Amino acid sequence: MFCSGAETRRLFARENRRNPFLLLTVSDLASFALVLGLGFAGLILLHLRTGTSGQPISTLLIVAIATRLADHKRIMFSQPDTISAHLCCMQQTTHQYTSVDGLNLFYRETGPADAPSVLLLHGSPSSSFQYRYMLADLSDRWHLIAPDLPPFGFTQLDPNLQYCFTFDNLAKTLGRFIEKMRLDISAVYLHDYGAQVGFRLLTSRIIHPTAIIIQNSEAYHGIGWRAPMWGVEKRLSNSREEARSRLRHTFLSEESIRKEFVEELPSEIARRIDPAPIELGWNKIKEPIRTEAMLDLLMDYGSNLEHYPKIQALLRTNACPVLLLWGELDQYLTPEAALSRAFQLPTNSPRLFVIMY
Repeated sequence: MFCSGAETRRLFARENRRNPFLLLTVSDLASFALVLGLGFAGLILLHLRTGTSGQPISTLLIVAIATRLADHKRIMFSQPDTISAHLCCMQQTTHQYTSVDGLNLFYRETGPADAPSVLLLHGSPSSSFQYRYMLADLSDRWHLIAPDLPPFGFTQLDPNLQYCFTFDNLAKTLGRFIEKMRLDISAVYLHDYGAQVGFRLLTSRIIHPTAIIIQNSEAYHGIGWRAPMWGVEKRLSNSREEARSRLRHTFLSEESIRKEFVEELPSEIARRIDPAPIELGWNKIKEPIRTEAMLDLLMDYGSNLEHYPKIQALLRTNACPVLLLWGELDQYLTPEAALSRAFQLPTNSPRLFVIMY
């Protein structure tokens, strides 16, 4: 057993007394590949140093095991010729628009059209740009599609359109996008705001994936919440006018948007984060029409708390593997928010992988 992080060890020791399983922490994908090759069962815990959307995550083997679609004997980084073969098979990512609900929805797409489809939903205040490396890494074996959720990224908004920016409506728009694209979703990768939208796609049965991957997004009230997350709930009790005005001047500023990416990370970690998604996020959100839409979503966050019981019920009866990616230094949620979900599954549930490093 290999562990890292005092908090992770403490949480695991407490829960393992009730729910024993294998905990394995690995430091790189090569080691992870060896673990997969050995066929370990149970829970693999690999701790992300940060949960921010600016940090690219190479998940070729992670998605392989989560979707159960890969050949587990294939170890990508063991032989140079294997790497070369992978690079030769990589597909070009296309950047396209399609009209849905009066919005000109932007999306990135790559991989063989007849391959299993993976839907990737990004966090706030990022966009599908956060998946640019992952799309390239996985394009040889999966059909990947990553839309920009309204009002983020390159999705275009019509100032004359009466669109209500709520999480429920974003899920309905994504549902119509999936229908229009005739997508049969085999796996979903859900991050932050994208997870709250994706949770609605799951509970409304719009999608029926064979694997669910969740990165840093909560589904249990109060568990693992840090002060900023409690602040989100607190503002819901304030008058809408007061809360909206405060958010406009405190949250929707260039420095605040930057902090959403770099959080309170030590400088040696923060400097690894590409500034490009930070600049893209701010340059888009500062547009007046997007600012107002973003404020609408921030004010609607209480609907996510109300939706918690539905996604909890789905996870408790879930029939497919769930992969959790978490960052110990996330400013909103501690790893306990991830582990609480892990131990809610029934004992006869499929493997649950909490990946942390």
